[in-house]
Amino acid sequence: MADLIIENKINAEIAKHPKWSKTWDWVRLIDDTLSVWDSEEIFQEFFQYLNTLHPHVQWTNETEKNNKIAIFDIQIIRTEAGYSTTVYRKEAASDRYINYTSAQAWKEKAAAIHTLKARAIEYCSDEQLLADELAHLLQVFIQNGYPENTVWRILYQENHEKQKRKITLTSTTVFISHTIPELEDLSKSFKKSSTL
Repeated sequence: MADLIIENKINAEIAKHPKWSKTWDWVRLIDDTLSVWDSEEIFQEFFQYLNTLHPHVQWTNETEKNNKIAIFDIQIIRTEAGYSTTVYRKEAASDRYINYTSAQAWKEKAAAIHTLKARAIEYCSDEQLLADELAHLLQVFIQNGYPENTVWRILYQENHEKQKRKITLTSTTVFISHTIPELEDLSKSFKKSSTL
């Protein structure tokens, strides 16, 4: 529902706006967005405008703190050279996965390690961040009962080439924001009226 409203109503309104249609851009997955702004003041002006576009959609936002912001399960880190990325975990993350002693088939246990390794390779933008993430995964799976040598072999010996990618921006002063709409009784209003 949120995706329909954002795509059909909110994006369309922003695209028609004389000021924001030229400066606004975001990466969006359903109701999470990521945008880069020249300053916090410009973002706040846009944010106020954004919250006027639909009576049942009120957006919240998160801004970078300590040169970091997370979106989805990616941590974006501002550096002197630009940006780096790594895996993001919420503070409440338990790091519990299929325990080694469980009755699950070995291929499912190994798939958990392979999947988290693939995520690390995809998300970590430099070798140090990747090394840190793989070391974290090694400890996590050992804590979940896996033999250290088995996990180590999967994480470090199996050959997977990392595809490098870099984010480069021309502006050195940017403001990153992550916005999330809060849908107030949207399903009720959608049922009452076919047009929002």
